[in-house]
Amino acid sequence: MLLAALVACIACLALTWTLVRVAPRAQRRNRRPSHRPALAPAVPRLGGLAVFGAVAAAVFAWVMLNPGSDVLHGLNGIIAGATVLFFTGLVDDLIDLSPAIKLLSQFAAAGLAVGSGILVSTASFGQAGSISLGLLAVPMTLFWIVGVTNGFNFVDGLDGLAGGVGAVTLTGVAIVASLLGHPTVAMLALVTTCALVGFLRFNIAPARIYLGDSGSQFVGFLLATLSLLGSSTNRGTLVLVPIAAAVLPLSDMLLAIARRVLRGIPVWIGDHRHIHHRVVSLGYTERQGAMLLAGSAGVVMMLGMFGALVAGAVVPSTLALGVLGALAASVFALRQLDYYEITAVISGIASGRNDLAQAIRDEIHARDHALEIHHARWFDEVQSVLDRMAEAVGLERIELEEPSARPGRTRSRSALMRASVQLPVSSMGEEEGWSLRIWHGGRDVARALAAAQVARIVVPELIAWFDRAEASIASGDAVPISAYSRRSRPMAVPAVAAAEA
Repeated sequence: MLLAALVACIACLALTWTLVRVAPRAQRRNRRPSHRPALAPAVPRLGGLAVFGAVAAAVFAWVMLNPGSDVLHGLNGIIAGATVLFFTGLVDDLIDLSPAIKLLSQFAAAGLAVGSGILVSTASFGQAGSISLGLLAVPMTLFWIVGVTNGFNFVDGLDGLAGGVGAVTLTGVAIVASLLGHPTVAMLALVTTCALVGFLRFNIAPARIYLGDSGSQFVGFLLATLSLLGSSTNRGTLVLVPIAAAVLPLSDMLLAIARRVLRGIPVWIGDHRHIHHRVVSLGYTERQGAMLLAGSAGVVMMLGMFGALVAGAVVPSTLALGVLGALAASVFALRQLDYYEITAVISGIASGRNDLAQAIRDEIHARDHALEIHHARWFDEVQSVLDRMAEAVGLERIELEEPSARPGRTRSRSALMRASVQLPVSSMGEEEGWSLRIWHGGRDVARALAAAQVARIVVPELIAWFDRAEASIASGDAVPISAYSRRSRPMAVPAVAAAEA
């Protein structure tokens, strides 16, 4: 087994080194949502070819070292399904495939695995008990495999992240499989781990090659199936092991689906709010973010192994405490990563609007634009953001003005309803302060509630922006904001730089 693992590592190093040099540099750019700058150099997306080739070479070596024995017993369906997904992903890396074709290939691969006997018919929690899935066994196993495969593909958004997460979780799978008497599963998991270690030499930031869909789907499928097969016992499948192995990919995928459904956009449309994007936005470098998330995945994997193999057999109540701790950690993580799409559901309900779906989307759009205000450097940038916010939430106009100033656009304004909020900030030395005017364009309750909803979100951000502006002006770092004319809007001149700029 160790020799096969060594073969995988050396083979992947050699193949990746070769691909980095011979892969066409003009290959299409990374098209997944990323914080990488748009003008970043093109990087080959054929890393999956190296990982697949290395695993295949190691498996071949393992078979040659054990002639006459069925060393791949129970793995035929996994190897067939993983091969299908590798070639499908390779085609997608070279020429775009539609989401429907990729999804069909994933279900086909999952069907091959289930047909070979990989099936969660009983979910076991050790001495804490078990649950028989009955007729749900086949569909739940299929959706598990497809879900983890897709989730791992979502995780592949930072240099070194997917490879690191795959390596640490598959190491845990190999340990569990060895302890539970599944040597072939342990061998394939260890071989894939070593291949990923060799690949990471060229994939950590700044990456010289990416896994691509071929690599991420191949590794994700192996993670989904091997974690199930390696944690199976005569009492059922110790489900804490596969759940722990896939917690990061599944969490990222479920959050992405929830975000996009709440925003009213197709779930296959990419965005920049994956877990790894949010971690980098907290100030971590790309390499630090990848190490943090891979390390977190490793810690969760160890906790899952402990819960399945030790705690469940000693103190069943420990499992309940673990579940409560996981829920608390999830809530804390959501708050730290600022997933306001999720909290927008509660805010939308509390807004009192009958059109709940629209209220949630308005909340999300308003918070999107509030973030833009936070990073705005000039006053006219702030007003531009308010203009876009009004359009996004279906309001007539949102503008900043002094109480004594007349609106610049007076046409038909007398017939429009408006909300006004006095901001507790002065006009940079003037006696009169600023006001936020929200013109909602009608007398219906829904529009008025939408205006109130926007005001609740944007007013604190505007106050904070003015505070930073005043501090910047006081230090002599910026030009004062031009005052409103009695007959026109403020001059569109750069006014103030944010304090952190």
